[in-house]
Amino acid sequence: MGRSAEALFAVDAEAGEEELLEAARGSLRAALTGDAETGAAELRRLVAADDRPSLRRHLALALVARSAEVRSETRTGELVIVTPRQLAVCAELADDLLSLGVPDPEITAFAAELRDEAAAGLRWEWTRRGPAAAFGVAATALGALPVVLGGLRGEPGWIALGCAAGTVLLFLMVVAARQQRWRVRATAVAPLVSRPGR
Repeated sequence: MGRSAEALFAVDAEAGEEELLEAARGSLRAALTGDAETGAAELRRLVAADDRPSLRRHLALALVARSAEVRSETRTGELVIVTPRQLAVCAELADDLLSLGVPDPEITAFAAELRDEAAAGLRWEWTRRGPAAAFGVAATALGALPVVLGGLRGEPGWIALGCAAGTVLLFLMVVAARQQRWRVRATAVAPLVSRPGR
């Protein structure tokens, strides 16, 4: 969101009360200069008291700053989600930005991208396909053996044991071989992180 300081602090014509606007500007300034959490919290309070468009716009900008503050940053300047907390906060910030309804296409597009990033981070992906396939075959064989023996002998206990053992082994294989996408990415960028999020 490349904007000049003048554009960030511009006030809508309907603004009105100077004290309220000065408080909003101060909170936005704090958010943009390193304390986005506090600045956004103060702007939330102001918007709750007076829901004018200029205050909602200030809050939206503070929430954008908070999304940068909460994520970790790599040496190349890329913002990345590397913890479950960062993922949850970013998803919440995206929802908050979209619910504000600020008529700014840049803010709306940013919020949609942040929401999509958080949603993508929750998706599961296979991280060990080869070992997982081998383990899956072994688990199926180990589970099937008691089922076959139990069926041949007419013993339902062996069949139940085989089904339970196969299910447990397949479950363990899935747990060991799949991770959520944010965790896979966090592991990959860990050596590059220059600033942890907060």
